[in-house]
Amino acid sequence: MAHSYGFSNLVTPLIIHGIPLVITNDRFPRSLLRGLTHSGATVFPGTPFFFRQLADLPLPDKFPHLRLCISAGSILPLETIQSFHALTGLKIHTFYGSSECGGITYDASTSLELQPGYIGTPLNQVTLHVDSDSNRPFIQSNAVAEGYFPLPQPDILGNGIFHPSDLLEPLGKGFRITGRVSDLINIAGRKLNPLHVERVLNSFPEVQQSVVFGIPDPIRGESPFACVVLKQATSETRLLSLCRECLPDWQTPRKIHFLETIPLTPRGKISRVALARLFGEASGNT
Repeated sequence: MAHSYGFSNLVTPLIIHGIPLVITNDRFPRSLLRGLTHSGATVFPGTPFFFRQLADLPLPDKFPHLRLCISAGSILPLETIQSFHALTGLKIHTFYGSSECGGITYDASTSLELQPGYIGTPLNQVTLHVDSDSNRPFIQSNAVAEGYFPLPQPDILGNGIFHPSDLLEPLGKGFRITGRVSDLINIAGRKLNPLHVERVLNSFPEVQQSVVFGIPDPIRGESPFACVVLKQATSETRLLSLCRECLPDWQTPRKIHFLETIPLTPRGKISRVALARLFGEASGNT
């Protein structure tokens, strides 16, 4: 509840309209499944992590009351949208926003044939433009904050305009996220978007989830590393070999770490910076 999604988009408007909110401290998927089944909840606002976990469980054909699922906080994989719909008949609708300006876009469509990273169309009274050269967006709305405190950053937030660090691509009337400026891996002056490598890794039948990040390299500046959660047993050698068939050498991860789950921040997000620090220290590169 400490950031925009939980506080500004759930607690505050629900209190104003007198709508009950069911909260659980148990984040295990089976506990969420029991809560959704027995609470009578009609709307489930979650993060991609929880929808991925639920899609791996044996779910009921129909939830008795649930009519709307909303995901925010990070990019929702298209595979999760499709597998969750196949199990429940419900589409997960993506919501995109930030603490600096509240809600920005929402996918209100019923389509399951979406581009990866699709975040829908701008909300009412929100103006969203994307620079065609840099793919950097800027947002104008009455909800944009006046600035940061105590250290203003007027080039990012001020004068009614907010510049997120996400990289966006226009798709008709909507948009999709293609990455973040801070996530780009600088390999000998060439910029690698980790989402590109993750899409390749996630296409392999053995891989359930992957996260790619940059580790300091004394020669190349940074090198790509990956953390992977497996669906079925395989080896690092095999996955690297498959990567080399799909990616040029400079984009291929130098090492793949296998994890049971990808660690999340207290806000339910994946931190590439934290993973880079953890595995950089483990490999002696900091």
